[in-house]
Amino acid sequence: MGIIGLIFSCFFCIPIFAFVGLILCIVALCSKKTKSVCGAVGIGIAIFSILLGILAPQFMKYVDEVKKDSATNTTIETSSVESTEASTSTTIHPGETVETDDLKITFISCGDYETDNSFLTPEEGYKYVIATFEFENIGTSDEFVSCWDFDCYADGYAIEQSYLSDDNLSATISAGKKAKGSVTFEVPTDATEIELEYTVNIWTEEKIIFLLSDN
Repeated sequence: MGIIGLIFSCFFCIPIFAFVGLILCIVALCSKKTKSVCGAVGIGIAIFSILLGILAPQFMKYVDEVKKDSATNTTIETSSVESTEASTSTTIHPGETVETDDLKITFISCGDYETDNSFLTPEEGYKYVIATFEFENIGTSDEFVSCWDFDCYADGYAIEQSYLSDDNLSATISAGKKAKGSVTFEVPTDATEIELEYTVNIWTEEKIIFLLSDN
């Protein structure tokens, strides 16, 4: 009966068989016809079955509560991270400077770009705009900067980059050194808001927004 109680206790059932087995083992020990060793083993199995049947459900309940608390904390932490990521954008105007962990970026100037090359002209209803930047490496290791790090939006629409000038931004900067260059885009002439987004960290999606026009 103690063994049967042990088996059922593994399935978190009420250890009735174990109680019966314990009583029978005690009776057996009191009987002169039964060896005390077998009776003692039977009592041990019965008691273990009873404890397992009583404590196992309580343990599982505790595990479930821990899982629920962990899931709640994870949800709160995730919401906090999402709120932080949503606010990791900095807006910069011409003449202003911004710093990241490794770079100091100066937004030198911006404006319309005109070329004398008759083969390099914007489409009808469009114009070229150019923005010039200076990057200073304030970190301790080499930093690579490129015009590919910029995305342009005109009134919320993505704009492709144009390669018209000979100072397109592309350089590997040693610690303490600087680089200067420009990026050019072809935008609608009637665009009222032109923004450049510079990706600081691709993993956190942290961006710096440079305003070329916000009329």
